[in-house]
Amino acid sequence: MINAIASEWLKLRSLRSSYYVLASTLSALALTAYASFAVSRYFDANGPGGDPVGTGLGFSADFTPVLFGMLGVLAISGEYASGMIRLTLTTHRRPATVVLAKATVVASVAAVAGQVLALALYFTSVSCPRRGTTGRLP
Repeated sequence: MINAIASEWLKLRSLRSSYYVLASTLSALALTAYASFAVSRYFDANGPGGDPVGTGLGFSADFTPVLFGMLGVLAISGEYASGMIRLTLTTHRRPATVVLAKATVVASVAAVAGQVLALALYFTSVSCPRRGTTGRLP
């Protein structure tokens, strides 16, 4: 099973589309952070309170699952498009092992990238200076 996971990791790493999807997730984070910053600045200037963290996470909740789903689809379809699936099924006799290894690798990459993106969004939206505060973390 470890050999199957290692081969799936190598295949996912060698696809250019994996990097494109992760880069578009990062750009979606940047747009979300900017929107969170703009909304919190508006609330600070014009009205009562506001929750910049909740606002930012509300915006990003729409983009990230779709992009991580695309990562999973591209991990599978890239192998079929290149014809590498024949070699994969020849070397690994059980197709269930291949599917389990591929799901493990994609889920691991999505979990790590999701945690990094969530922390970056949190620190971006919390570090917005609010009126009457010093801009430090609470």
